[in-house]
This record gives sequence, C-alpha cells and structure tokens, in this order.
Amino acid sequence: MPAASPTLGPTLAIAFDRAMEFVPAAALEPNSFRSQMMLLGGFVLLAWVLIRRSIRAKKRERAAAAEWQRHQQQTAAATDSQLPLANAPVEVLRWQGAMFDLQRELKAELETKISVLQAMVQLADQRIATLERLQASAQRAETEQPHGSPAGQAGKPDVR
Repeated sequence: MPAASPTLGPTLAIAFDRAMEFVPAAALEPNSFRSQMMLLGGFVLLAWVLIRRSIRAKKRERAAAAEWQRHQQQTAAATDSQLPLANAPVEVLRWQGAMFDLQRELKAELETKISVLQAMVQLADQRIATLERLQASAQRAETEQPHGSPAGQAGKPDVR
C-alpha cells in the first residue's frame, strides 16, 4: 500500500489510500496506454455529463417560454375587447345602460344639493359675521355710555 500524502489531511489521506487499493499498478505507470485511455474516458464522461446538463437546461427553458407564451395568449384572449361586457347578452347591455342613466341622474341631484348647501353655509357665515359686528358695536356703545345717564338705562330691561 502506498504511503499517505503529507499535504492531505489524515481523513482524506486514508480515503485516498483506500481508493488507490482498487487501481491496478499498471494504470499508475506514467507512459502506460491504459492510463491514457482512462484519462480520455474521464474526459469523454465529463463532456457527456456537461452536454447532457446543457441540453436539459435548454429543454426546461423552452418549456418555460412555451408556458409563458401560452399564458400570454390566454390573457390576450380574455381581454380581447376594450369595452366591458362587449360580448354580454342584450338584457345585460340594457341593464348597463339603465345603470349609467341612473348614475347620471343621481350625480346631478347630489351636485345640486351640494351647491345649495354651500350657498346656505356661505349665507350663514355672512349672518354670523353681521351678528358679531352688531354685538361688538353694542358692547362698544355700552362701554362709551355712562351708567347713570338715562340713555344707558334705556337699553337695560326693567326687572321688578
């Protein structure tokens, strides 16, 4: 049995030694025809594995591309028309038209009510501003009049 390589670890060296037991001594000769054929066989085997791997990858890629194209065609067929319900029965199309008319009417009613409400809010804001001005002017007039004068008494109610 050949000695273990000093550069390999102990476990790897043992595995290498065991593997070398099965290799014939003639195959280890440097100029042996058999060793050259084994090397050539190894290269052929490696090439065969790599080529097979490449073919399988291309086959998977083609299958994925075909699946994607099939999915695209189904999606395109499903959304063929630009109009919703273009292929629907006549009753459904009439119902759709009635719904659009109802939508327009309701929208017009809502917009009218909103504009009336906005006008009422604006009017209420104007009246609030007027009341605040009147209240401020009444408070100014009350502070300017002396309390003992009859004009100052006229604005106060008589509580008896």
